[in-house]
Amino acid sequence: MQLAALGTGVVLARTLGPLEFGRLALVLAVAASAALVANLGGTEATTRFVAELKAKGRLSSLVRVAWPLFVIRIAVSLVAGLAVIALRGPIGDLIGLDGHLSLPLALMAAAYAAISGFQGPSQVFLVNLDRQRFINLVTGVTNLGAFVALIALAAGDLLSVKLAMLVALLSLLVRVVLLVTSALHTVSSGKFAANSVVGQSYTNAVRQRMFRYSGIMFLIGVGGFLLQSRSDEYLVGAMLGVQAVAFYHLAEGFSRTAFSLTSSRLSGFLMTGMLTEGYVQSGASSLRRRFRHIVRLRFALSVPIGIGGALLAGEIVDAVYGPEYSDAAAILALFFLLQMPLQWIGAISGVLVAVEKPQWFLWTKAVSLVTIPLTIWWLRIWGIEGAIAATTLGVAIAAGIEFIMARRYTGISFPIADVARYLLAGGLMAAPVAAIAEFMPGAPWQVLAVAIPVGGVTYMAATIAVRAFSVAELSALKQSLQPARSEVSEPGR
Repeated sequence: MQLAALGTGVVLARTLGPLEFGRLALVLAVAASAALVANLGGTEATTRFVAELKAKGRLSSLVRVAWPLFVIRIAVSLVAGLAVIALRGPIGDLIGLDGHLSLPLALMAAAYAAISGFQGPSQVFLVNLDRQRFINLVTGVTNLGAFVALIALAAGDLLSVKLAMLVALLSLLVRVVLLVTSALHTVSSGKFAANSVVGQSYTNAVRQRMFRYSGIMFLIGVGGFLLQSRSDEYLVGAMLGVQAVAFYHLAEGFSRTAFSLTSSRLSGFLMTGMLTEGYVQSGASSLRRRFRHIVRLRFALSVPIGIGGALLAGEIVDAVYGPEYSDAAAILALFFLLQMPLQWIGAISGVLVAVEKPQWFLWTKAVSLVTIPLTIWWLRIWGIEGAIAATTLGVAIAAGIEFIMARRYTGISFPIADVARYLLAGGLMAAPVAAIAEFMPGAPWQVLAVAIPVGGVTYMAATIAVRAFSVAELSALKQSLQPARSEVSEPGR
């Protein structure tokens, strides 16, 4: 799935060129902004409460509890889409598109936002019904279909921003239709409906909590959006031009995909659902154990990617995207280095979600939003690298506050000694990788073909040498991350 998505980005970048690729990135950013409004915190609320209902044996009541929220989301998505269409001129001029946000692009961006609002909740629901393989199949097939379509358009010299956006929209539409259809079919099945009787008082209580949680998560999402890459793309486009957006988008997207390749099952709603289910079933002790193991795994996987990616950034850009994107190499290296130590912070959010204390996200986002003027200032002084550094600082501040709060409520601890071992192993890996990158003759792809396996083998050997992991620990880790089915709480706990 991730490789198909990465391949799609490569085809778009190579075919469109930096200028048109930057315009496409900004159009997708507009769609993401509208999708944030249309989502209304619903995906996050579904993640939290599906896991709780499942742990309490009341998953069948989800539709009865949540249908008002979904109706409101449909209405809000229409409003958000109409706003994008009506304000396309001022929006485009503000972010640097300068008249290129045409009516067809605005219509597709609005449709993309509205449709994407159904993807997250349907995925959450299916994951909790052990349908992850089906989700992977659907996502993989639709991503592959989009990849093939883009290659065909590129081969025929037909690819443009509008056609690329159309392919993305159709791919999303097919994916969402399949996921929603599967979820609705499961809901309407006789076996599922047979256990759907719950009291009205219980339904109202959960619904009120879900609405409150959804509203809080929406505000948190807005704050997070202002702190993350999409808002940076707007600032880069407005201050440095569309071509600079292409370099930023390429570097951010590649580094994010690289980190997610090895840890997709320990991120997002999968991780949050696992932490929530463990907390509902077994209390804070299970939450602490799972949090510690998740952090260890995330560091174990992110350290070699971050260090290796930073050392090989120039070769990656030249080999994958071509020399016309060489200015993105330093940006990519910085993304790898700065994002590496932040790969574990999603686990903190998962802990606060599990104990249903999302209000602390509001405080952290409010505090970290003070870095936005810093982002603008550093963007003027140091360019894109300054914006990345300021944004990372804001995220780090938010993560620190969230960790303090999560520790207060649950007693979680950070595995400092284990993380130090992984960093030491990464340092040992860096020596041969840097030597290969610096001194090996040949094309960039040849350097990557040697450096990546050498780095991987060196890192694994180094983790064994510094005793970062043992076979017994891996077995215990796997067991601890499994749901405790025998410990399901009684209804009403």
